[in-house]
Amino acid sequence: MRSAKIAVPLVVGMVLLVALVAILRTRNPGLTLTFTADDLQQKLAGRFPLREKLPFTTITFRDPRVVLADGSDRIGLRITADATAAGGKELSGSLLLDGALRYEPQEGAFYFDGARVQEMAVQGLSDDARRQIQTVASLLINLYLSHVPVYRLNPEDIRQALAKTFLKSVSVRNGRLIVEIGIAS
Repeated sequence: MRSAKIAVPLVVGMVLLVALVAILRTRNPGLTLTFTADDLQQKLAGRFPLREKLPFTTITFRDPRVVLADGSDRIGLRITADATAAGGKELSGSLLLDGALRYEPQEGAFYFDGARVQEMAVQGLSDDARRQIQTVASLLINLYLSHVPVYRLNPEDIRQALAKTFLKSVSVRNGRLIVEIGIAS
């Protein structure tokens, strides 16, 4: 008798949940998130500076600035980079990199992924040193930011909780990052 008292509400709850999902699917319950460069800037600002000690140098990435280019599905970052070699020589410059937005549905979280250095401005470097720094910078930024959420859906918001299943599209329009997520049709 006791198991029937537990089973009935459980079955009713499951039926209601399935019905809700079916209704939402027919109405294409997409969720569109819109972020300005400043919104993303605030999310990333707390993640920097990033300091990495390597065998012969220490590199610090600081002061990230988000760059959103219309028509792109990638997020740009302009970062100041400081390097101190083992001998004490110091270099400073800026990097412009871009990366894709990766969505992890089970976490309801978005990550900066696949960083590529697009521009690098550092005075006093040979071409060979510039290529090496560019490669190391891409690797370090990828290792670090690919594990740090840029944005996480709110599990308390029923619409966001239901819509978090699939990433539909990511684009930049009019200086804003537009992310569409939802249940597949």
